[in-house]
Amino acid sequence: MRRFITYIYEYEQGNRGRNTGFIRTDLRENSCRMELQIRGFDRFKGKCPVYLTVYENGLQAIPVTELLLTQGMGSCSFTCENNRIGNSGFDVHQAQTLTIACGNGRFLTGCLSSAPVPEALRGEFLIFQEKEAVPPAAQAQTEPVIQTQSTTEPERFRQPQAMPEPEPVRQPQDIPEPESIRQPETTPQPETIQQPKTIPQPEAVRQPQASYQKVEIQDIRKLPKSNWNLCNNRFLLHGFFNYHYLMLKTLEMNGEKRQFLGIPGIYEQPERMMAMLFGFPEFEAAAAVSSDSKDMTGVFGYWMCPLNQD
Repeated sequence: MRRFITYIYEYEQGNRGRNTGFIRTDLRENSCRMELQIRGFDRFKGKCPVYLTVYENGLQAIPVTELLLTQGMGSCSFTCENNRIGNSGFDVHQAQTLTIACGNGRFLTGCLSSAPVPEALRGEFLIFQEKEAVPPAAQAQTEPVIQTQSTTEPERFRQPQAMPEPEPVRQPQDIPEPESIRQPETTPQPETIQQPKTIPQPEAVRQPQASYQKVEIQDIRKLPKSNWNLCNNRFLLHGFFNYHYLMLKTLEMNGEKRQFLGIPGIYEQPERMMAMLFGFPEFEAAAAVSSDSKDMTGVFGYWMCPLNQD
C-alpha cells in the first residue's frame, strides 16, 4: 500500500499559477482511492467535471467524478476498482494528470506523472468515449477529431460546462448560510459577554491572556532552535501556500509565557486527521462560535501546535 499527496495548481493556457489544493492518494493492490481538497480558488461557484488523462493515440480525458465548488472551496473523492479508470480499460498507473475543468480555458491540474505531456498542462485533450457503444461509428468519429484537435477539443469540453447545472446551484446558494449563522452569533454573544461581566476574575484573565501576530515561514527562525524543524513540515507548508501567513499566539499568565503556532484552515474531519498526523492536534476558531453548535465543520480557524521555549 502506498499513500502520497500531490499538489494541485491552477493552469491557464498552459501556464502554471498558484497552488489551489491537493490530492491524497491511497494506492492498494486492488483499488486506488483519490481524495481532492480545493481551497481559495477565487470565489468560483459551480459544478466542475474531474478527469484522469491518459496518453494513447493522443491525450484522452476519462471522466471520473464531479466536484462542486462553493466560494472557491470544495472536496470530493472517488475509487478506481482493480486500479482501472472506470470502464476505459486504462490502469491508474498510466494516468498523466488529474484535471478539474473550470471553464473559460482554466484548469486545476495535479501531475500524477513525473513528466506529463505538454498537452495535459494546456488542457488539449479528447474526452474518452467507450468503444463498445458504437464500434463502427467510433472509428469514423475518432479520425476527424484527431485531425482537428485544436478546434473540436474546446467545443466538446465547453458543452458540459455550458449546461445550466451551475445556475440552479447559484440560486439557492445566494449565501444564506453566512446570514443564518451571523444572526444567532450576533445575538447570543452580547448576552454571554454581559452575564460574566459581573464576575471580575474571568475578565482579568482574558485581557492579558492571549495576543496574536501574523508571521511568515522565515519568522520561525526567530523562535528557539528546537522549533526550526517546522520549516519543513508539509502540512504547515500547504497551509502557508494557501493563505500566505501563519498565526503566532502568545499566552501570558502569572508571569509565565507560552507560545503556539497556528496554520489557517477550515475544520473538516479529513483535514483534522492530517493536522494530527503532522503535529497540529488543536483547532481554535478565528471567530466566536455559538455554544449550541457542537459541529465545527466549515468553521475557519487555526490548527495549533505548542512551541518549545528552550
